Amino acid sequence: MPDLSAAALRGRIKFNREAWNQHQFDEQYDYAPIKSTSLLTKLKKQCRFRDGWLLRNLKSCVPILGWLPNYERSFVLSDMIAGFTVGIMLVPQGMAYASLAGLEPVYGLYSSFFPSLLYMIFGTSRHISLGVFAVVSLMIDAVRVRIMSAHAPGGVPEIGGNVTVNSTSGTEEQLTAIAVVTSLTLMV
Repeated sequence: MPDLSAAALRGRIKFNREAWNQHQFDEQYDYAPIKSTSLLTKLKKQCRFRDGWLLRNLKSCVPILGWLPNYERSFVLSDMIAGFTVGIMLVPQGMAYASLAGLEPVYGLYSSFFPSLLYMIFGTSRHISLGVFAVVSLMIDAVRVRIMSAHAPGGVPEIGGNVTVNSTSGTEEQLTAIAVVTSLTLMV
């Protein structure tokens, strides 16, 4: 095995090259500085209308337009069975989780149906699970109870009940459980 220590190699390896300055290096490797362009020029370059530009951009924003025309008809039966299975599971689950959140059961159905529908149109992954979750429902109910009890003189109203709140502008507004829960959901 050869000795590769620094002491053994000293004096045996020599580098014989000139030191270059930046200008010489740029000439040797044909470097050309990037021209600075304005933001308006960059936008014009990116937004040129070419053949199929609108359809390509629309397909990137709404993916269902890309895969639906190529959908294989042989998958219809299995996809319908899968859809019914998920629907049968989500109906009682959504109703139960709405009750956990202190809302009427119909809002649980909305929270189960609309995210899946919107994801079918705008989503990009085939393997995703959407729906309501027990922990989130319990956390939302805890906040709903705290907010509504702070504004209700007699405690938290029944499910679907309203609380009259004096706003900072001096007007009275109805504070409903669904308004509180919707605000919490959209703030996250």
